[in-house]
Amino acid sequence: MKIVSFFEGLNLKQIQEIIDTRPNYLLGYYKNESLYELMESGYRFSVFKINLSLDFFVKGTINALKIKNEKIYKNKDVIFVLPKKLFLTKKNYEEVIQKINTLIRFSKKNKFKMNIQLTSQNYKNMINLLKPFKPENIGLVFDPAKILFDRGSILSLYRGLKKYITFVVCNDFLKRKKAALMGYGKTQILDLFKRMNENSFRGYLILDPDFIRVVKRIRKRNNFITKLFNQKIKKEYLRLKKLLDLDINRNDITIEDIYINQYELLKLVFGN
Repeated sequence: MKIVSFFEGLNLKQIQEIIDTRPNYLLGYYKNESLYELMESGYRFSVFKINLSLDFFVKGTINALKIKNEKIYKNKDVIFVLPKKLFLTKKNYEEVIQKINTLIRFSKKNKFKMNIQLTSQNYKNMINLLKPFKPENIGLVFDPAKILFDRGSILSLYRGLKKYITFVVCNDFLKRKKAALMGYGKTQILDLFKRMNENSFRGYLILDPDFIRVVKRIRKRNNFITKLFNQKIKKEYLRLKKLLDLDINRNDITIEDIYINQYELLKLVFGN
């Protein structure tokens, strides 16, 4: 079991507070200046995430990727994020398959493991799209929250795609895309973890709790006009503090608290 975070929206101090006392915590690199500062300070990254442009799927050449410093990806995992405007249909399956083959050749040449992450695409389409490929050549980022929002069947899609799944996004959500701690939302994530354990999952667990806006809202709870809304925020604050097992006398909840709590939960669930 490998836990990796990309720490989107966190600053250098917050990231260091989370990882410095947890030697097995892995770092992922993706569009964050604070992460670049960590790299400059000697921290090592296990996973890199790269946005694919629609231009690549039109031109289909490696030059269209505009990737620099390929050497830093050697012996690492690289996640290619599909562009939002790439729509998968039966008509363009063959064309997309050709582009994926181009990426696989590029990854083999530069000795890194290739993975893909969906954005606007549907996981149902991936079952047929990935059939021509061997699992050792391509991995898939599995995001149960995205499937929930797409009104798909999380456990059924896991069963159909499990041989390709190399990353699992460990977020939980309530309705209306409201963040929840793992096990308190609608993604069936604990049932998914059970299946993963039964299948001896050996990939990565992506831990980036979507709580930054929640924490900011709670911090501003005393600035709301109506007493009723103040009470609602206070109730949410106290409930979250209880779930995180924090000292009731503490004045605040930080995003670091949430990362650390969810990290320890993953260690408990997966036995590490």
